[in-house]
Amino acid sequence: MTYLIVALFFLRLFFWRVFPQYGTTFVGDVTFGVICLNVVACHQLAKTKSPLAPFLFLWVLAAGISFLRSTNPFASTHALFTLSVYALVFCWIVRNTLSKDNITILWGYIVAGAVISAAIGIWEFYILRVTSAPDSASQITGLIYYLKRSCSLQGWPTAFAGFLILVIPTAFYIRNLVMGICLGVLVLGLASSLSILPALSLGVAFLLSRFRKNVWWILLGLGFIVYSAWETKSIESFLLVRGGYYTTAWHMITQHPVFGNGIGTFSHSGVAPSVFAHNSYLQVWAECGPLGFIGLSGVAITFFRMKPGKDMLQVAVYTGLLAVFIDNLFSFTMLKANLSFVWWVALALYSNLQQGRVKCK
Repeated sequence: MTYLIVALFFLRLFFWRVFPQYGTTFVGDVTFGVICLNVVACHQLAKTKSPLAPFLFLWVLAAGISFLRSTNPFASTHALFTLSVYALVFCWIVRNTLSKDNITILWGYIVAGAVISAAIGIWEFYILRVTSAPDSASQITGLIYYLKRSCSLQGWPTAFAGFLILVIPTAFYIRNLVMGICLGVLVLGLASSLSILPALSLGVAFLLSRFRKNVWWILLGLGFIVYSAWETKSIESFLLVRGGYYTTAWHMITQHPVFGNGIGTFSHSGVAPSVFAHNSYLQVWAECGPLGFIGLSGVAITFFRMKPGKDMLQVAVYTGLLAVFIDNLFSFTMLKANLSFVWWVALALYSNLQQGRVKCK
């Protein structure tokens, strides 16, 4: 760490010469601060004992490199800051959350937050059907009223659904009255989003989980959700929209094949039809280059191989995270800031659970 501090010291001396676009004002100070935070995050990931840490290190390192060569440095600043902070949160949890009781309590708060979001989504679903959009509604609010799909606290139906699929397995596998009630609320919340791909991703995750013999009735419920949502969709429109996202991402990859376009710049490329590419792996490749893609893909593959034991909490968290990894082939919940935080926390908790690093009191 001493050598890194020395390197940062000399970089600070010459910073405005190396990066004259930031000048010598507070913008340069903020930019240098974000670079320092990224360096610290990489250093901490390199020292963190988790099978996931090496690939997370590659992703965060690639993000920092792409930031230095970003086509829109100002757009990259907040994205790199968020990623670096969440990486540090991951490291802190892996090192300090070593009690099974603490992990259970922390995960319980996440489940409670999901239940609250689901309840709000159910109420929102009702409101969207009995009221019309107010005259003063913004464009995005008017679109939500038109689609009549719940967004809850996550701001968009697919993001809302992506959060719920992370915790539904917990309410399913942990069998008691409270969790039974939570499961009903969570599934109804998922249904209110009218999202097909998250429900399908969750179904696949259940089929790939360790315990499959009792999942058929919840698969039936997910099938009903998919069927209900299918009635509101147009496959042609779906393919056309997603095709536009992927074409934009691929264009960015071909334009900047080595270092990427810059973290957080997908929506600032000038031709992007959306804030997200609706494929987190492809978007990271476009923004952070092939090293970032290897990092995130490596996290997904390593996680898939980290099979849970017989503990039901392990199975539940693994199934939920697996659903998120699958869903992000078509979504963005690992990149959307308010949702990616929960994803980083869940990864850290599962890493400790699966590696047997927790201590039962």
